[in-house]
Amino acid sequence: MELIMPADQEAAKPAASPSRLAPLPVTLIPVDGDQESDSHLSSDVFAPLTIKVTQGEGGLDPLEGVLVDFTLEGPTLQAEPQEHRCPTNALGQASSPAFAPLAGPGTYTLTAELHNTDDYHPAPSSLNYDRTAPEVLVVASLPKRCYLAGGCPLRLRVIRPATEADELSINCTLASDTFQLSATPQSPPAPTGDAVTDEDGNFILFLRPVKPLDPTPATIALHVSAEDSQRTWTAEIPCPQILLPTLIDVSTGQEQGAPASDGGLDSGDGQALVPLTIRAMGPGPDDDPVDGQQLGDQPLPDIAVDFSVTDENGQTRSLGTRYTDAHGEATSPPSLGPYAGRGTYTLTAQLSPPSTAAIRGSSPAPAQRTSIRTPGLEGPTAVNPGQPLTFAYTVKQAAAEGQVVSVFRTNQDPLNPGEDPFYHQVVTGASGTVTFPGIPHLGARDYLATLTTAIAPEEFIHLAEPLTFTVANSTLTTAGESFPAGQDITFTYEHGEGNTGNPNAVICLYTEMEGPPSSGEQGPGALDTYDATDASGTVTFPAESFTTGTFITDRNFTAYLLDMGDGTSELDDYRWLSVPCHITVQNTPWINNFTATYNANGTISATGRCGPYEATVESFSGSQNDWVGIGGITDNTFTNNNIPAGYELNDTTLRLRVKSGQETSSLINIPLTRPRPVIEVATYRNGTTNVNVEGAGLPGAELAIKGSTGEWISKDPVGTDGRFNADGDDYNTAGAIVRQQVAGQWVESDAVPLAVPPPEITSPADGSTVTGPCPPITVTGRPDSTVTLKTVDNVVATGTITDTDGLLTLTPTENLPNGTITLTITQTLNATESPDTTLTIQVTPPWILLLTVEAPEMPLTRVRWYSDTAPGARLGLGDVVTLLGEADLERESGDRKNSAFLAGLPDGLKAVEISPELEWDETNGYWRHDSPPGQFLYLVKVQVESGAPATWAPSFRADGQGSSDWQPMHPPYITASMPE
Repeated sequence: MELIMPADQEAAKPAASPSRLAPLPVTLIPVDGDQESDSHLSSDVFAPLTIKVTQGEGGLDPLEGVLVDFTLEGPTLQAEPQEHRCPTNALGQASSPAFAPLAGPGTYTLTAELHNTDDYHPAPSSLNYDRTAPEVLVVASLPKRCYLAGGCPLRLRVIRPATEADELSINCTLASDTFQLSATPQSPPAPTGDAVTDEDGNFILFLRPVKPLDPTPATIALHVSAEDSQRTWTAEIPCPQILLPTLIDVSTGQEQGAPASDGGLDSGDGQALVPLTIRAMGPGPDDDPVDGQQLGDQPLPDIAVDFSVTDENGQTRSLGTRYTDAHGEATSPPSLGPYAGRGTYTLTAQLSPPSTAAIRGSSPAPAQRTSIRTPGLEGPTAVNPGQPLTFAYTVKQAAAEGQVVSVFRTNQDPLNPGEDPFYHQVVTGASGTVTFPGIPHLGARDYLATLTTAIAPEEFIHLAEPLTFTVANSTLTTAGESFPAGQDITFTYEHGEGNTGNPNAVICLYTEMEGPPSSGEQGPGALDTYDATDASGTVTFPAESFTTGTFITDRNFTAYLLDMGDGTSELDDYRWLSVPCHITVQNTPWINNFTATYNANGTISATGRCGPYEATVESFSGSQNDWVGIGGITDNTFTNNNIPAGYELNDTTLRLRVKSGQETSSLINIPLTRPRPVIEVATYRNGTTNVNVEGAGLPGAELAIKGSTGEWISKDPVGTDGRFNADGDDYNTAGAIVRQQVAGQWVESDAVPLAVPPPEITSPADGSTVTGPCPPITVTGRPDSTVTLKTVDNVVATGTITDTDGLLTLTPTENLPNGTITLTITQTLNATESPDTTLTIQVTPPWILLLTVEAPEMPLTRVRWYSDTAPGARLGLGDVVTLLGEADLERESGDRKNSAFLAGLPDGLKAVEISPELEWDETNGYWRHDSPPGQFLYLVKVQVESGAPATWAPSFRADGQGSSDWQPMHPPYITASMPE
C-alpha cells in the first residue's frame, strides 16, 4: 500500500494532541454538503472530498495541523487501495487528492479519517462516501487558461471496461461557430475532429478560434460519438481564460512595444539583417496564485508569430509565419533581396491571427528591433582578368592601429599571420574606399576580400564579414543595355582562351528583385535557364522570359553565366564564371509572333504574343479607315477566333497594334491567309474506278474533289471537327486534289499521289483447305491493275483485271506443295505497286485415279477386281475406296490348289480393312489366297494419305492347274492419265 504525502508536509509534525489541549470531542464534517449522492467524475478523477475537523460543541472550533488520511477503495483497487495524508489548514479543512484514473466501472468508496485516532477521546468517526463510475465515460477538460495563438489543448479521456478493444475511434463536434478543432497546433481547423484513442484512453485536439470572441463564452458544448455511432456523450466544458502571450526580444530582453535601435544590431555582412529572435512568455495553462502573488511566466510553445521587415521608406514585406519551439522561441527568416542595402530597417514580430483577432478590442504591441544597416565591406562579386578592384569599407569605430583591407585566395586563412595576401592596404577612418590593380588571367577562381585589425601582436580579428568575389575566365555580353518589351534577346558567351567548353555551364536569367545566386549556395529560382556548354556561342531568351508578371515600369534583368557543379554536392554548387550582364526591358506596348487566317464564314482567327497586361489589341479596318478594338490580353497572349469580317486592312493583310493608355506599340502587318485543305490519304478503291481522299480542312467549308477530266465534283462540307472523307467519281489519274471555299474564295490542296490498295481475297478463305495441285485464287482489285500471285520463291500466276467490278481468278502455273502454304498477292497500277495481301491455305495431295481392271481368262482360273468408284474418279486426302475381288478357281484333277494374288499398296495408301481369306506375305509383298475349285469374293478398303501417287490401280495375278509354273500378270491392263 502506497502512502502519498506532499513533499512540503512530510516533515510536518502536529502540535500537541488536541485531546491533551482541550478535552472536547473532535468531529469530521463534510464541507461540500451531502456528497453521498455523488455519482460522476470530475475531469479524469473522482470528485474530491473536502472535510473540516472541528472541536467543541457544535463543531465551531477548527483544528489546524491535524493529519487526515484519505483512502479510495473499489472493484479494481481491492488489492491495493489508494491513500493520501495531508494536514488541515488554518480553517481546519483538508481535501482528498486527484486519485489515479479508474481502471473500470463500478462503485468506489472514498473515506476520510483522522490519523492516529487513538490520540482522540472519544475517537471521531470516519466519513465514507460512494463514488460510482459508469461503464463507459468520456471525460473532457480544458486548461484554466490558454493562448489561442497555438491552439488550446482539449483533452479527452475514455473510461471503459478492460474487456473492450484497445483502441476506439471517436468523433468530436463543437456546438459553436466561434471555435473549431485541429489535430495539431499548426494544422488547419475544422468543425469536427476524428481521432483514435491510445491504450490508455488519451486523446487530444486543439481548440482554435475562427471569429472574435465577443464576449468569451462561459462554456463550450462538445458532442462526442463512438465509431459504432451507438454511443454519444455531450459535455459542457468551462471555457478557459483567453490570454495573450508577451513577446520578448531574446537579445535585449525588451518586451513587446519596446523596439531596440542600437546600431550594434547591424549585420555588417552586406547580405542579410541580423534575425530577430523572440520568446513567447506567459502564465502556464494551470498556474495558480501563490500567497497572493502574480501568476508566474513561463516559455510558451506552438505560438504562431508573424515576422515582417519595414524599410526607412515605410515599405513592409512579410517574412512569413513561424511557431515557437519547446523553449517558446521563434526566429525571423533571413531578409534578403531588396532589404540587403544600407539603411535603417525594422524587424517586427507580432501574434498571428486568429490569436489577436480572437479577442475583440485587443491590440497587443508587436516585438520590434531596428537595425542600422551598414555595409561592412562592399565590392564586386565578379570581375574580368585585369579589371581594377574597388572595395568600400565601414566600421563603427576606427581602430587605433587602423584597419587592413586585403585580398586572399579562398584556400588561405586571412587571420593567420603567416599567410601572404594577394593585395593589402592599411586604411584609417571609419569609412572609405580602396582600389587594387586587377588580378591577371589565371583561369576562373574565387578570392576573399577582408577587413581586419590587430588586437595584439600577431593576432587579428575580422571587422566585417569577408567578401567572396570571382575573377572570371569567361565573358557574357549582349547587343545593348535597353530593349523594348516583347523582343527576343540574345546573349553571347565565351569560356576563355584555351577552354574547349564546360559541361556544367548555364546562363540563368533573374530579375533585379530576385537575384543574384551566391557561390556555393542555391539562389532563388531563375526565370529561365539555357545550357552554355560549348567553348563559345549564343543563347537567345524568348520575349516570354522577360514578361513574367505584371509590371508598370521598366524592368531590370541580370543574366549570369554559372557553373552548376557536377551534381555530387548535397547543395547546388553555383559558381560565377563571368561578370553578370545587366539589361533593362522597357515596359512599352509590344506585339510579335502573330498569325492570322480566314474562317470559312469570312471572319478571322488571330493569335500572338503582346503586352503589357493592361492593354487592348486593335486592328486597322480598311473598309472603315480607322482602328477598331478586337480584344484584350491574357498572360501576354492574344487570341480571337471570331474577328468580324471587314476588320482587316485588305483580303491579304491584317494590320495590328497594341494600345495601353495613350501609348501604342509599333504596327505589324500580318499575312492574312486562307487555309488550304490538306489531303492526308488518297487511295484507289478496289472494285470500282473511284478514289477516296481523307484529310483536314476548315470546319464548315464547302468541299469539292477534282475529276479525271478536270471538272470539280461537290462533296459534303468539312465537318465541325475539321475532318473530311470523300470519294471521287470516275477518277483514274496519278494524283488527287480537293478544294475548300474560304471567305468567298476557293483554295486548292496540293496534289497527292494516289496509293494503290492491296487486293482483297474473294476466295478461298484465309486458313481454309483446298485441293491441289493448282487451286484457283479469286481476288477483287482495282480495274486495269495487274495482279501478281507469289510463293516465297516464285511468281506462280499473273493477270490483269478487266472486269469493271474488279474480279480476277488466278490459277497457279506450277503445282503447289502439299501442306500449309502462304501466298502473297499484290496489284500494280500506273507503275505503283500496292502493299502485300497474304493468303494462308492448306493444300491437299493431288487427285488419285483408280482404274477398274480385269485379267484375261486363264485355264481353270479367272480373276477380276472392282472398286466402288467409277473409273477415273478423283479422291481427296482421307477418302476411303473399297476394292472387291472375284475369283473363279477350277481344276480337273490332281491335288494342286489354285491361287489368287493382290500386290501390296504404294506409299500414301493404307489398307484399313482386309478379307480374312487374304494372307499377307511379308517376303514377297502381296496378299495370297489358296483355295480348292470354287468361286470366291475378297474385300480390301484403301484410305488416301499424304504422299499418295498421282495414279494407281490394283496389281494382281492368278495361278492354276494347267500352267507349268506361276504365270504373273502385268497390271494395269488399262492405263489412263490425269484429265486436263
